[in-house]
Amino acid sequence: MFDKGDRVMTPGGAGTVVYKRMAPPDFFEVDVYSVCLDTRKAETEKPPFPSYSGTIYKAEMVKPEK
Repeated sequence: MFDKGDRVMTPGGAGTVVYKRMAPPDFFEVDVYSVCLDTRKAETEKPPFPSYSGTIYKAEMVKPEK
């Protein structure tokens, strides 16, 4: 299980976990992660406001960054 700020690898590339959403009905397992991809973050950090906050991936698609 990853927490906010953890570095991960996704099918879209490397990034940082923004949040996790737990799976019903018992909410013990992670359903999806929102990951701020490094490549997308660089494209959207121009002032005045970033428009990108993360990409959603199913939990099984998110792995630790090596």
